[in-house]
Parts: sequence; structure tokens; C-alpha cells
Amino acid sequence: MKKTIVSTFILLVASFGLAQAQETKEQVTFRFVAGNDMLFSPWNGNGENLARLTEFITTHKETFVLGEGAIYVNGYCATTGNTAQRLQRAKTMSNRVKSELITCCGLTEQHFITQNVATAYEGQKNIVVVTVTIPAQQAESKTEKPEVLPPEQPKQELQELPMEQAKQEPEPQPEPAVAFSPASATTTRTVFNLRTNLLYWAAATPNIGLQWRITPSYGIKIDGGYSKWEYNGENKIQKLWFINPEVRRFMLENKRFYMGLGATLGEYNLKLGSTGYQGSVYGGALTVGYQLSMGRHFSCDFNIGLGAAHLTYDTFGVIDGVRVFKAKKVSKTIFGPTQIGVSLIWHISHPSLKRQAL
Repeated sequence: MKKTIVSTFILLVASFGLAQAQETKEQVTFRFVAGNDMLFSPWNGNGENLARLTEFITTHKETFVLGEGAIYVNGYCATTGNTAQRLQRAKTMSNRVKSELITCCGLTEQHFITQNVATAYEGQKNIVVVTVTIPAQQAESKTEKPEVLPPEQPKQELQELPMEQAKQEPEPQPEPAVAFSPASATTTRTVFNLRTNLLYWAAATPNIGLQWRITPSYGIKIDGGYSKWEYNGENKIQKLWFINPEVRRFMLENKRFYMGLGATLGEYNLKLGSTGYQGSVYGGALTVGYQLSMGRHFSCDFNIGLGAAHLTYDTFGVIDGVRVFKAKKVSKTIFGPTQIGVSLIWHISHPSLKRQAL
């Protein structure tokens, strides 16, 4: 009896070792910011891991087309929220990674075996682990010098098989919509957003801006505006241009609250009453703000800046259609609110944002 048990155990161990020897695998880990389901690159090694994984899958692409390899995608999330919320976040993180592999390697949803759990993995709370396995003989064949095949027929079979299999495979189902967070950021690339300040539009000043989210915690934005209006001849004048560059530091878990350091530069020619002002302005301010998510593609940015602005201007009036200057080279520095904004942001980033929710 004891001999039978020992023999069975040896056979199981040998079978397990043989199974391990018959496959080759590649495993990489993608890390996510706590409370955020966007995939940032090259942050925390994600860029290098994506490049290495893409190269491995591309090298053995034929193996996956023939259905002889497997790609395991395991999402882990153990941050704040209940179990259902953590599970949903883990699912979204896995979808981010799969979307990148689908785009870069030409795969479909059918090539993945996905599992998501609301727990940590080896002490890491927000990660996606991708394990790719292929038969060892397939891996070895890639390193051997290729044999010269008899002319055309084998190549035709290899080319036709993926096409036939592709016809049989169902189209990947669209992923559920997920609310986009400004921290989300692109994604495996830096995120670019278009923006416009609605308060300036209310003051008849068209404006547009660009926001560049370099990392989850840092971003740069620049706004610009221009108007050239005259009402009743020269009785009412609004001609101006300005630019507002700013560097921002995003904070807290969801990376929506921020503080920044901004500047203002512009020129103006304004006459809304009996006296007109024509001159230039420059200044700087400390800013605070919050970006409120409004879905996958939009968010709203509320901000205010406190600082100093230096103005140099001439004052004038208009008498019988003739401009008469009252004072010249007036210089003044004011302290207090120098900018205020309620801005609509459109997240453009790169194509994966249109497929997903960054």
C-alpha cells in the first residue's frame, strides 16, 4: 500500500514538472494610482512592461492565432469602497490593459482569460498581472534558424488559417462606459485636454486652452483669449488679448483637487463708460481648483487665482467722434483675485480614450 502511494506521488510530481517544462511564459505587472483606474505610462515601469509584453506577444502572434497560447489577465483592487466598487475598478483596470494589447498586437477579446478580485496581490493594492503562456516547442521554434519551406503552399495555409479563424470568432463586445476622471489620465500616454472658460464667453471674450497632464500628479495648462468688438462707433469698445500659462500639482486620492502657479500677460483697449483704458498687463498668482468629472469625455474645472497684476495704461474719452487722452503712462499694481474660471474640459488624449472611459 505504501509503495502504491509513493509511486502515485512520484508520478504526480513528474507530471507537474513535465507540464511546466512544456510551456514558456512571460509575466508582467501594471501598476495603477490609488483610486484611479487609468493606465499611465511610462509611470512606475508601465511603459517598459508594455513594450516587453507587446514584443513577446508579437513574436509569438501565430501561436495565439492558432489557439495554442493563453493570455491570463488578473486584476486586483483593494483600495477604498465596498467589495462591488473594488471589483468594478479591478475590471476597469483589466480592460485598460487589454485595450492596449488589442491595439498594439491586433488581438481580440477571445484571446484573453480574465479574472478580477477585490483583494490585494502580494501587498500591492492596485495592479493588473498579465501572464502569457505558450508551448515550449513554439518558443524554441522562434529561436531556431527557419527552414526553407517548399515554395508556396505552407505559406498560403498559414495566411489563410488566421482569416478563417477570424471569421469564426465573434466581434469583441464593447466595454461598459466608465466615468472619466481628470487624473486619468492617458492611458498609457500623457493626456491632452482642450478647455474653454465659460465665464469669459459670458463676457463676450472667445477663448480656448490646452491642458497637458504629464503625470498623475503634475500638469501644465495654457489659456488664451481674444476679442475685438465696437458698439455704437467708439462709444463702447472691447478689444483685448491675453494668455494664462499655469503649472499644477494634483493632490488627494482621486487627483482632482489641485494647486498651481500661474501667470497672466495681455493687452487691452476698453471703453464701457465715459472713460476708456488702453494698455498692457502682466502678473502672477497662486491658484486652487477642483476638476469635476462629467462622464468619459468631459469634466468641469472650477478655479480661482490670488496674486498681483501690474497694469500700465492711458485713459481717454471720445468727444464728437475724436479720441481725447486724459492721462498717459499710468502705472498701477493691484493685489487680490487675478483670475477666476468655470471651464469646460474635453478629454481628447489618444484613441484608447475613445474606446474606453483614461
